[in-house]
Amino acid sequence: MGLIWRLYIINMNILLKLIFILTLSIFIGCQGSKSTKTPIHLNPNMDTVERYDPQSESTFFSDKMTMRTPVEGTIARGYLQENTQFYTGKNTKGNFIKEIPFDIVENDVIRGHERYDIFCAPCHSEVGYGDGIITKHGYPMSASMHSDRVLDMTDGKLFDIITNGSAIMPSYAHQIPTNDRWSIVAYVRALQLNEKNKLTNLHTDDKKDMN
Repeated sequence: MGLIWRLYIINMNILLKLIFILTLSIFIGCQGSKSTKTPIHLNPNMDTVERYDPQSESTFFSDKMTMRTPVEGTIARGYLQENTQFYTGKNTKGNFIKEIPFDIVENDVIRGHERYDIFCAPCHSEVGYGDGIITKHGYPMSASMHSDRVLDMTDGKLFDIITNGSAIMPSYAHQIPTNDRWSIVAYVRALQLNEKNKLTNLHTDDKKDMN
């Protein structure tokens, strides 16, 4: 019985050593080693593909142009602007729409207030009278949001001005996303309504004082 037990222990030690050596070999093998041999390429022709510099002449295309123009009708992903009214402020006939083309909620006006203070207030002032801080540095006054001309503008026209600019005002299409431009329009209407209420209350108070 003792001999069998000793043989069992010896065999187990040999087995454990073999397992250790095998594990160590696998571990070392996974570390990789440097080689001076050329790497194997499954598609070697990609390593030698002809390269063109911008504006250089092509020897492949019949028009000799290396810089290819997009296929006609190609639209970049995320730029399919099917909703004409939302993206242009105009209807399908090209006329400015009268009202903002979606339901305005409180958060839209709050967002418009934030964007207005950032992009519009420096010129038009925080209350919209066109005497923003830039007028203190030699710049001319901007349009007043409370003038009859602006009050008579449709929402689509206001959106278009923000988008494309007008007179000395530049376009803000790249700085302000479409939805934010509509939010600014909503806030401008809120400014106008607030000023109208102020004037109405002022006239009412004047009449009371006269009586």
